[in-house]
Amino acid sequence: EGTVFPKPKQKQKIKVRIEDMAFGGKGIARINTTKGGYVVFVPNTLPGQVVVGRVSKAKSGYCELKLLEVVKRSPEETDIPYQRIPGAPYASMPQELQEFYKLNLTVSQFEHMGNFRNAKSLLETFIPSPSQWHYRNKVEYSFSRDVYDFDAKENTVGFGLGYKRRGTFWLVENIDGDTGLFDSQLESKMSQLRQHLMASGLPAYYNKNNTGFFRNMVCRKSFVDDQLLINLVTTSEGASEFDVKGFKDQLIEIIGENRLAGCLWTVNDDIGDTVANPRNGSTTVIAGKDTIRERICGLDFMVSVNSFFQTNPKSAENL
Repeated sequence: EGTVFPKPKQKQKIKVRIEDMAFGGKGIARINTTKGGYVVFVPNTLPGQVVVGRVSKAKSGYCELKLLEVVKRSPEETDIPYQRIPGAPYASMPQELQEFYKLNLTVSQFEHMGNFRNAKSLLETFIPSPSQWHYRNKVEYSFSRDVYDFDAKENTVGFGLGYKRRGTFWLVENIDGDTGLFDSQLESKMSQLRQHLMASGLPAYYNKNNTGFFRNMVCRKSFVDDQLLINLVTTSEGASEFDVKGFKDQLIEIIGENRLAGCLWTVNDDIGDTVANPRNGSTTVIAGKDTIRERICGLDFMVSVNSFFQTNPKSAENL
């Protein structure tokens, strides 16, 4: 504070304190430069945080950063009883503050994009999600030989299974516990599943040169039946060595036979990660069925692993 800096340049790494949230949900910071006041936008940040980011866009009056690290938490953040994940940057913000910021951001979008000067008075009500945690009915976990060690804050080579680190397409943060996002029973034993698959000797995928065996694991959940539909996606490289029955048995050990609605195996040799209808591959049902049932407003829907379906069915029902 009070220090004057040269205007940030492309790819430069800088540290800033987030002061507010902008239209579109980006955090706002302000710095003094030799050219005067300068605005810095940082996606996925909260007011009060001190963050380090790399300049991804530099203009005369502002720049945007790609978030690299949160150096200091916001005073408004709270501890949560779940593993932190890269795709939920606002999870540590109390629910009432999340609603406050989301409401203001929604109003600002109508004011800026729709030119509604009285947008707030036209808004009838804010409808929160009925469930703050474990509300999603679909997630996609990624495998990678490149793993980010959150505690050591460094990249390592190994066998990763989890969510991709924010801003990367090749780096994975392992799931070692319940994230509060999807299914508690599955995620609490994710490290057990990872160890089982790693013991097969087949490698996790390496996105930078498109080699390896294990690629993704797509999971669907039925709230009405409390069952899971799981699709393991691999390449054909080493497929003949893969113990399909061992994988299925491991899932049953983790979540129980009654909860496993179906288990699929998709072989995808395409460069892209698209699971649905790969050009160079196929899908096989190795246990159960290829759909789960979900109920919304008294109507039953049979949902496949790749169906477009609302990821928060309880909120969809409210709406």
